[in-house]
Amino acid sequence: MKDPPKTHVAYDFVPITDKDNLWSFCPNVPAAILFAVLFAITSSIHIFQARHYRTPFCWAIIMGALWETISFVIRVPSIYNPTSLGLYNPWFLLFLLAPLWINAFDYMLLGRMVFQYLPDRKLYGLRAERMAMCFVILDVASFIIQIGGGLLVLSKNDQTKQTGLHIYTAGLALQQFFIIIFVSMVSSFHRRLGREASPEQKAKAKKLLVTLYLSLTLISIRIIYRLLEFAADFTSTLTQQLWYHEVWQYCFDATPMFFALILMNVVHPGTLIPGDKSKFIKPVETALIVNCDMAYYQYQPLANAGMTRLLKLIPCPTRLECNLSTNFNCESRPITCNIQEVSLADNPVYEALSYNWGDASLRSTIVCDGAPLQISSNLYLALNRFRHQRQPVLLWADAICINQRDISECNSQVRLMRQIYQSAQSVQIWLGEETEDSKLGFEFVPQLLHGARLQINAGDSRKAVEIPPLEFRRYYGDKSRPWDHRVGAFFAISARPWFRRVWIIQEVSVSKRADLVCGSRRVDWDDFVQAMKFSIKVGFNLSVDSSRVNRIVKMDLSRQENAHNRSQNLEQLLFRYQDFLSTDPRDKIYSLLGLVDKSDLERLNLDVDYELHTHDLYRRLAIASLAANRNLDILGACRVLSDTEQDLIDFLPSWVPDWRASETAAPLLLQGFPEEQQQSISFAATKNSTYIPNFSENGNLLCLQGHFLAQITEVGEPLPPPPTESTKVSVTSILYRGYLLGRVMRKWGNLISLKRCRNHKYINGETMVDAFWQTLIAGHYGSGGFEAAKANYHHVSSGLLNFDNYIPSSPEFLYLFLFTLFFLPVFIISLILQGLRGCEGRKGKESSTEFILRAVHVTSGSWGMATTAQGYLALVPAGARKGDEIGLFANSSTMSSKLPLNIVIVGGVGGGMSAATRARCLDETASINVFEKGPYVGYSNSGIPYAFGGVVKNNAALILQTPNSFKANFNIDVHINSEVVGIDPEEKIVEVITDGGAPTHHPYDKLILAQGAEPVKPPIEGYDLPNVSFLRTIPDLEKIKKYIAAHNCQSVAVIGGGFIGIEAADSLHELGLQVSIIEYTPHDLPLLDSDIIEILHAEIRKQGLNLLVNARVQRIEPATISHPSRVIVAHGSPIATDIVLIATGIRARTKLAQQAGLTIGKTGVTVNEYLQTSEPNIYAIGDMVETPHLIANHPMQTALAGPATRQGRIAADNIFNRSTTYRGNVGTSACKAFSLTVASTGLSCHALQDLKIPHQWIT
Repeated sequence: MKDPPKTHVAYDFVPITDKDNLWSFCPNVPAAILFAVLFAITSSIHIFQARHYRTPFCWAIIMGALWETISFVIRVPSIYNPTSLGLYNPWFLLFLLAPLWINAFDYMLLGRMVFQYLPDRKLYGLRAERMAMCFVILDVASFIIQIGGGLLVLSKNDQTKQTGLHIYTAGLALQQFFIIIFVSMVSSFHRRLGREASPEQKAKAKKLLVTLYLSLTLISIRIIYRLLEFAADFTSTLTQQLWYHEVWQYCFDATPMFFALILMNVVHPGTLIPGDKSKFIKPVETALIVNCDMAYYQYQPLANAGMTRLLKLIPCPTRLECNLSTNFNCESRPITCNIQEVSLADNPVYEALSYNWGDASLRSTIVCDGAPLQISSNLYLALNRFRHQRQPVLLWADAICINQRDISECNSQVRLMRQIYQSAQSVQIWLGEETEDSKLGFEFVPQLLHGARLQINAGDSRKAVEIPPLEFRRYYGDKSRPWDHRVGAFFAISARPWFRRVWIIQEVSVSKRADLVCGSRRVDWDDFVQAMKFSIKVGFNLSVDSSRVNRIVKMDLSRQENAHNRSQNLEQLLFRYQDFLSTDPRDKIYSLLGLVDKSDLERLNLDVDYELHTHDLYRRLAIASLAANRNLDILGACRVLSDTEQDLIDFLPSWVPDWRASETAAPLLLQGFPEEQQQSISFAATKNSTYIPNFSENGNLLCLQGHFLAQITEVGEPLPPPPTESTKVSVTSILYRGYLLGRVMRKWGNLISLKRCRNHKYINGETMVDAFWQTLIAGHYGSGGFEAAKANYHHVSSGLLNFDNYIPSSPEFLYLFLFTLFFLPVFIISLILQGLRGCEGRKGKESSTEFILRAVHVTSGSWGMATTAQGYLALVPAGARKGDEIGLFANSSTMSSKLPLNIVIVGGVGGGMSAATRARCLDETASINVFEKGPYVGYSNSGIPYAFGGVVKNNAALILQTPNSFKANFNIDVHINSEVVGIDPEEKIVEVITDGGAPTHHPYDKLILAQGAEPVKPPIEGYDLPNVSFLRTIPDLEKIKKYIAAHNCQSVAVIGGGFIGIEAADSLHELGLQVSIIEYTPHDLPLLDSDIIEILHAEIRKQGLNLLVNARVQRIEPATISHPSRVIVAHGSPIATDIVLIATGIRARTKLAQQAGLTIGKTGVTVNEYLQTSEPNIYAIGDMVETPHLIANHPMQTALAGPATRQGRIAADNIFNRSTTYRGNVGTSACKAFSLTVASTGLSCHALQDLKIPHQWIT
């Protein structure tokens, strides 16, 4: 080792160069004392915080802080005794290893964040607790390696010390490697947090994430320093520099670790995930350990239809730590209860529970009558909150009191639902666990009520943003602002999942009294609604998602109607509550039946029946409504579905409303206005006409009487809806809504050149600007009438808020910049001026702000402005497109009809007919033409090999539909014996030859290619002999059957041992023929592995079949006088046979696609995830395309019926702009092979080897 400078002298006058001196430099005592004090302070704070916030897992960071403190405490006497191993060694080891505790704490912290903030509590498929444990174990492993190396470093022997340094360095490198992996996990959590967490959770987690990133960075700095210090031997220049200068230890080791500890003091995890939240414990799941020998609770049938069950919660035993002033403090005790049957006629005293079932995968266990019963975790939390400490509580909760597996009981209990909630003493509404925002929101309710009453009593009708700050604080508190965080917290209550359940409408409407409960907070429902209404009246809701507020107002409307015994119409209720959700689509109807007058139910002939399929229920309601009402109002329900909803109901006619469509617009009459105002907006064009329902014979088509009036020439984009989840109300969010409205108004105005033609005459003689603003608000003038509404529009559009003049026609980014720079200040000034004159001379009339809000509400996400070829302005649904036609039908309140889309499909088997029927399901008016080259359509080609031996009785059993049945049932035109021989993508025309006649041309808007695959014709002499046939289509099948019957065939040779070959051999063997199977490869079914094939080979030979593998067919010889027909194979004896079947595989039919200039891949036509080819208006599906293989990770052909049918449906969805994607497949196949069933999924081992994909072979 190189000697340090001679001038360095250690304390106690021991020179640095002395062999007994353990220090390599002259250490600084004040620095050691300073850091000992600093680490002691942060250690004390961490101990206090861990105790205060009840976060036991913080022991890890406390250990790190204490080890750092102790190391510097020992360092001081070691400096004064530089030759003492008893002081130097403990200091050195503690100093080197203390950061590992801090590192371990970071691992534990992320685990708890995943547990708290991600719905599934998993990251990369690992449960939060398991992920944290894995990384802690890895940290312990690096700890052990480092401590082992550190002990060797303390040796006096230079060689041993060098070995120890290498081991310690390896431990450091391993620790840094684990940190790099861990950072990727943190990054993944960060991304998922942005997508899945609530705004409140994001805000909390962001602080911890920043702290975590900084802590890991500081630990990495320290590790890199140590790696540089010890990477080389003691003689290296770098090691000498770092080893002999104390300042580097303080700069890159002690200081980073101190700041890492301080960071965790400043943003302590306990402030955000305190107490039990910091534990990997789900109380609702671990509250009860069930004995495996215990039988689960068994329901007994109810005595009669008027009976129900009640849940008797056993009291929670009083504990010393219980707060005796509250009933809700029994969180750690398991829930036990008794279930008793009661008759509602006896007027039992109980409370009914209203709650959200929550995540069905999170289950908990309670004890009912001594037996365990599983319930949802959210229900468990509710029961835990409502049980008393000293006396039993009688509750009704549907998940427990109804046997969910007994359909008959579900039907009878749902019929009683109104009576159950009406008879309860109160309805307890469980919103979920408490948060900081929910506390603020619940606390704000009484203050909001008090302040709003003060404002109203003072005769002050100004909006919140129009009231000067001093007056506003007098009403709502010293710290109040219209965009105060408490306001956002109050509105965030309505974002709880409970407010979206459709069942809550009846539960709240019929209740005597209802209480909202969130954790330990509660508020009366009526007070909450009043507070919500007041907040709307004074304008607190300017930047809040209006749909959330509207849901509460609509619920209260039903509550008031029920209180005043007003009859309610089912269709009206369905439209009103269309945006509510239900797990079972049938509940969108059944949940509202309790609010409907009995005569209305008799009119519609509806009753609760869970054995009825959803689409049958929806169809039955539509037919009954059309027949009873004699109008088309029910057709106004929108059919736009989300991606998760679109495949739930098959073949639902377009005239049947799909009540699951929750995020869509109601008809124009019902969009955006209170029901009491709807009469003033009546649509009179068809008012006096009547409609008599007229259906096709099969009931699928509804015939309408009316006229097409106009064609849409231009459509403006709809106004984007406001954010659905927001707990903060801000000036920025309010102004941003103004910006969006301004942008949309500018674009809509451009449709009619409003800047230039504002004073030109509209068709009815009004000015264009008057026609524009009346269309904007759908003709609803508000409380002030026409003149007031007109004045408000001009105040908005031509004053300081002149949208037309101030909003430039520029790219969006420039527009946003100019808006921020210029329009926002103008908007603020206008609000101030409007506040100064807001009530002046306008009592009883709405303000300009209300005009803006109404326009925003009417247009948000549902409607856009359009122009027609005749010059009309119109509000049209968001899905309307240029070229659509507007129709007026007898006794309808809305008008809209699509211009029929012309769809041509080439190929009429599985995929093609699946696409055709799905397209008809999505659009009744579309023209759908299917061209099939062969004589049959809609048949099961997978069943063709089974048609020989009796599994399929006859050929007709394979034919599921005919051209006539497709026309009668689906109004689809099917053309058989019609081959499409050419495609002109530019002109959108296909050329067709029917029955060998002259070519005809057919136009299309969208084209679907579903031509399938064609047999591979092997290079075998004689494959065209009359006794040789391929087996692919029904005509092939008919040819083979006729030949066997005509020639009394006794033997057959099947060339090819794939699925079709094996299935055909099995079927022909059942027919009584002697069968030979000839396979070119080493075994049949090349998709399978050899161990499975050995079993199949044994079965084939056991059945008496002649099996040849590794056999190459050279030629097929015709029969002669001297010998029958023979199959000549290389290196083998000829095989005598009467008939030969060739099943040597298939290839995609791509000739037509190639002629059309479409992109062709290695195995088929290339398509994107939407199944579009390189020509956007041409789709391709089925055996002719190559799609992603989910294991091989590259496109390949998958010739299977299931994927082809699925692709047909997806292609049809995308034609109608549903944006459904095809993700790929794994290729699952199965076939009958004599007494065996052979199946495969994915790739075989040899295929995986060819693709160089790592795999395991388990037998």
